[in-house]
Amino acid sequence: MFSPTVAHDWHFPRSTTGIGVLLAWARAHGIDPAPLLVGTGLAPADLEGAEGR
Repeated sequence: MFSPTVAHDWHFPRSTTGIGVLLAWARAHGIDPAPLLVGTGLAPADLEGAEGR
């Protein structure tokens, strides 16, 4: 009924766009985004301009 998915697992490269959008939402709601990146290997500078890309 449905076509098979392209990705068979979560181990594939992804852009930072989605993370940038979520962090923009967090900032807009008074949440400091830096602690949200702990353990990701990303720094806030890695996401500069990611919203809307």
